[in-house]
Amino acid sequence: MGDLGPGATLPRAIRAAQEDLNRAVEHVAAESKSYAIDPERLAVGGGSAGAITALMATYGEFRLTRRPKAVVSLWGGMYGQEKAIKAGDPPVLLVHGTADRTVPFAQSESIATAARKVRIDSVLLRIENGGHTLPLNLRFQGRTILESVTEFLDARLR
Repeated sequence: MGDLGPGATLPRAIRAAQEDLNRAVEHVAAESKSYAIDPERLAVGGGSAGAITALMATYGEFRLTRRPKAVVSLWGGMYGQEKAIKAGDPPVLLVHGTADRTVPFAQSESIATAARKVRIDSVLLRIENGGHTLPLNLRFQGRTILESVTEFLDARLR
């Protein structure tokens, strides 16, 4: 999409990020032999804007060309577009602090609810009093956020 430049709109910026993610996923799949990975076992995810990009590119109107096997959202949201989640979409792990003032916790709750309605595997890790961009080594429920992400991906990328 090129340089967005001054005056770019938020929807255009989100769309550009989705296109970037699509190119990245296609590149990784095309180079899978040199990376020694299985292109059929790719996941996407991110934190904050990266999570929004991963969620929108997987479940939104403009979807990735290559479907990921799983999605990890660290304090992201879909801002009303969670209704686009449909049966057969990949599972999602949502990690979110209840005191997040940048991306409200209700965003992840809405995604989890929409996913469950169409029987998509959805895990919502609610971090009480957690804010935005929590450290991955933060311990809750007996493990760190990173350990929870690793466990989720290990179970779904088999």
